[in-house]
Amino acid sequence: MRLSIPDLSDSMGKSIAPPPGFALGTLTWTGPRSTGVQKSAAKAAKDEEKKRELRTKKAWDLAYSGAKSIPMNLIMMYMTGNSLQIFSIFFTVMMFWNPIKSLMGVNKVFLPLERSGDVDLTLPKLAFVGLQLINVLLALYKCQQMGLLPTTESDWLAFMDGAPHLERSVGRITF
Repeated sequence: MRLSIPDLSDSMGKSIAPPPGFALGTLTWTGPRSTGVQKSAAKAAKDEEKKRELRTKKAWDLAYSGAKSIPMNLIMMYMTGNSLQIFSIFFTVMMFWNPIKSLMGVNKVFLPLERSGDVDLTLPKLAFVGLQLINVLLALYKCQQMGLLPTTESDWLAFMDGAPHLERSVGRITF
């Protein structure tokens, strides 16, 4: 729908110059009631490409969301110490629980982007899983530092056989 542009000449026939920045013939109505105005195919393709790029950027933002908790976990690991106290145990459990919960819902995290179907989510999902596994490894390291993991030989003494006896002595009493 084209808007009708009034004649810009005054009653004496002199033409009035348009204001700066205004070009005749470029005024079109694109409001809600316009029926005949369509975006050009090139502009529509360009807009769709921008949307696809934004969805790709959003996928990578979601993938890197697990990395944001790594510095916080490192600081809290330092602050809680290596002793067995309720706070350090609670923190260690949460360090395990949150990444595992995120790994269980990886498809749920990327579901809004999967609906569009035009973004390849393989690499962002792999990055998301990798960063969550780094958080799990940090929790394992914290458990090892607290002495909760059996990593030394002395932790397995109950399952080890005793050393073999190389000599045997028998005492005898004679009368």
